[in-house]
Amino acid sequence: MKNLSQATDILLHATDLEISMLAKCQQKVALLYREGYTLKEITKMLKRTSTYGTQVAIQAAGAIIRIRRGNLSSYNARKKRDRNEHFIDYSKYRECDLSVLSNTEKAVLEIKISNPSIPTLEISHILGISYSSVRMSLSNSIKKLDGRFDDTKDYRKKYREEHKEHYREYNKKYRKEHKKT
Repeated sequence: MKNLSQATDILLHATDLEISMLAKCQQKVALLYREGYTLKEITKMLKRTSTYGTQVAIQAAGAIIRIRRGNLSSYNARKKRDRNEHFIDYSKYRECDLSVLSNTEKAVLEIKISNPSIPTLEISHILGISYSSVRMSLSNSIKKLDGRFDDTKDYRKKYREEHKEHYREYNKKYRKEHKKT
């Protein structure tokens, strides 16, 4: 993106679908800009520095251009990962006791149980959480309901114990090298 005027022109003509694919901060700036606010007003509303609105607007415009070209790699990678999730049979978790799950894990799993074909990206938009949070919540909830969650916690604890001495030595060496004089 070369300048701000090009970016703002792209934001004004962006479709709702294109804006929905942007990051949350970019969506806020794009929607407020489309409503007629200036970038200076937007940065005041969001309580940010004056360059924040400009930077986010330019980033959003660049992302919209990549979407239009069809090479928004992270979005395409997400779609590919979502296709792989269809191999999990979520119907077997209908009868399970969901009280062991956190609120986020419950919400995500309930949506996935009611509609297994819904993409993870769409769930993140519905719940207003990040894409990676949805994926982690799904993974943790399935591990908890299948009884494998404690195994991973035990493995991590065992690994930390086994490598504790190595980390101590590394930290000593690092502190010695970076000691302020």
